[in-house]
Amino acid sequence: LANNKKFAASYSEIIGLDENGDPITKKWDNYQTYLLSGEGRTADEIPLTTKMRPKKNAEDINRNNIYFTLTDTADNYVIPQTIEKKVTSTAKVPVVDKKADIEKRRQEAINQATTQNSHWSTPLITTDKNSKTPIKITWWSKEDMINDINSGKYDAELSELTKQQPSTQAQAALAQQAPAAVFVLDGTTNNTISIGTFGTTTFKLNAEEYIKTNGEKGFTPTFDGALVQALMDAKGYDSEKAQQVIGASIIAKVQPLLDAIAIPVEPAIDPIPQTEQDEWNTAVPNAPDDTAYRIKLVDEVAQFEKENWSVIGWHGGLINIEDEWRSVTDVGPGEVDVIFSYYMAMKVEDALGATGFNIRAAYYRNADIEFSLRVRQGYGRLLQMELPLEQARHHGYYDTEPEYRDAQSKKTYDRILDRFRGKNEILVPRR
Repeated sequence: LANNKKFAASYSEIIGLDENGDPITKKWDNYQTYLLSGEGRTADEIPLTTKMRPKKNAEDINRNNIYFTLTDTADNYVIPQTIEKKVTSTAKVPVVDKKADIEKRRQEAINQATTQNSHWSTPLITTDKNSKTPIKITWWSKEDMINDINSGKYDAELSELTKQQPSTQAQAALAQQAPAAVFVLDGTTNNTISIGTFGTTTFKLNAEEYIKTNGEKGFTPTFDGALVQALMDAKGYDSEKAQQVIGASIIAKVQPLLDAIAIPVEPAIDPIPQTEQDEWNTAVPNAPDDTAYRIKLVDEVAQFEKENWSVIGWHGGLINIEDEWRSVTDVGPGEVDVIFSYYMAMKVEDALGATGFNIRAAYYRNADIEFSLRVRQGYGRLLQMELPLEQARHHGYYDTEPEYRDAQSKKTYDRILDRFRGKNEILVPRR
């Protein structure tokens, strides 16, 4: 990445699905910006953070073997602020009746002609095309002008307007397809929503509970049989997959309302004084050329598109049932319960169906196990592969304060045990 500067390439984050089941993305300047940005997040929700021991004095050092690539000296970090609910104006926009407007202008033209006396007439002058000199003069009476008005441009405008307007039946059909403008997310109100052109369904959602539990509680969709069948016929899904897509589509539509709910402001982070900068800030990494690795990886994961895998990766394994789910055993390439995040690729729709990684995982360790089991619970399949990769020193593990690292890792694994332990039916056959 350092040699070809792909670190500066833009990155698209998947944030939901539209009514047709296609992904909705948010574009970031680059992947590092996505990992580090506080935009719309609390400090605990930022994907990539590392806690550091406070310095005891100006000569104290609290980090080692850290390097940065600097492209400018601007400090673009913004402390997340409370997101206020947006108020949509209910004022009605005046609607212009085009037909009435045409008739009004026609009548004004007739009134202008009839205000003259009965003997009044006007000349219609025909000119030579080349010399522009008059060659014929015809005198029009009042009656001639009124007849011309009635059979002229105003009739033509009315005819064109009739062509543009949809029929009464078409207007009724459009009204039936229009989605509800407002959703009530109190957990008791039944909301109606359209899923693309496949049909409509209803749902209840308690926004407070849904956000608090990271999507695990508070959401009750209704899976209408006709809608499920329409998705199965059109997309080739089975019943479970069709229900996943319906659920993900509903969440994608209400996500702006969930985002508008106020997020607590985290305490400001004390900046490091300019005088305490050290030589690590300007160190230049000497990363190897990874082009050959990337080409090989593309070849290896080609089967990902051919077979029905939700997630593939380099390392993973089977949940150790005999150890009461407290460990993962690496049994080599093949279908597994868990894929570790050293290297993984996933199908977007399956990842969204599993609601992605848990935002309550403040630290990376064990979050990949939790995500994998969520995918398995949604009938997804995970494949461990032999890939041309090498594992070097893991900075996220070794450069993190041990006390914080162990505490956060335990929190995530305790959450895994509470939710999944004993649900052996979501695991693949032992081998």
